[in-house]
Amino acid sequence: MNNTRRFNIFFKIAAMIFFIAAPFIAAALLSMISNGSLETVRYEIKSAKLNGASIRLVMISDLHRRKLDETNQRVVDAAALEAPDIIVVNGDMLERDCTDDEVEAFAFLLERLVSIAPVYFSVGNHDFRAFFSEYELGEKGEYLRGIKASSVVSRLESTSARFLERDQVDVELNGASLRIGGLYAIAYENELYSERQQLPISSFLCDFCDTERYTVMLSHRPKSFVLNRSGEHWDIDLVLCGHTHNGVIALPFGLGALWASSSFFPEYDRGLYELGGGELIIGAGIDGYMGVIPRIFNPPEIVTVDILPEG
Repeated sequence: MNNTRRFNIFFKIAAMIFFIAAPFIAAALLSMISNGSLETVRYEIKSAKLNGASIRLVMISDLHRRKLDETNQRVVDAAALEAPDIIVVNGDMLERDCTDDEVEAFAFLLERLVSIAPVYFSVGNHDFRAFFSEYELGEKGEYLRGIKASSVVSRLESTSARFLERDQVDVELNGASLRIGGLYAIAYENELYSERQQLPISSFLCDFCDTERYTVMLSHRPKSFVLNRSGEHWDIDLVLCGHTHNGVIALPFGLGALWASSSFFPEYDRGLYELGGGELIIGAGIDGYMGVIPRIFNPPEIVTVDILPEG
């Protein structure tokens, strides 16, 4: 085979690879550029508990120190555009080593959100130590429960937002009765917990579920209600989660995350799922990067949930 023929074959193979790969490379580059955007993803669920009323809820999560603009006003504007009845901020908005300036920036964000609707916020794995000065760890070093709230929580609650961790509040919205709670720990007894550790968690959940109200639980990590099918053991209408970032790198056309929660092609990455007799919604959050890896096919998002009366 002479050199000219070899070159022609090589050129044809290279051209074929280029034309196959080019659309995917271009789409990935455009997707990375879209990390500066902020999408609103909407879900609709129904419940007979609402007695003819309807409620709109906005969820924000996983900011991780990120700034879409100087004061994250775009986050506020996106939430305000949805005209929510309630806003929940679902963990990992700060880091464990957050600075005073970062706490003040988060407080300023909460102040603006509170001007739109009542705000409830919860803890994530990255900001657990920022929110609690004393806490209990499991045998594997995972956070089990906060024992003493830190000054960060006091500062954030001074904005009139309410912190929920193994705590609950009953509210009336549009004539509907809701119970809103927060829980970071795994919701079902398993090998991570001793009986002593599990007791305060089960006691909280038993009390939380003992109501005729529509129940909403803020739980940053999906595994808190998915591990060991734990969510099926509790009568909760809606569990709201973040944490997964939709795997940072997702597949195109909405085919799901490439990797999240220590596994490839995870089942629980982003979206609406059945959970026992209720639903679980996972939002992809706002943070655009995991370390140095940019989000691909996975723009930052806030979540809107319309809870409608059945029928």
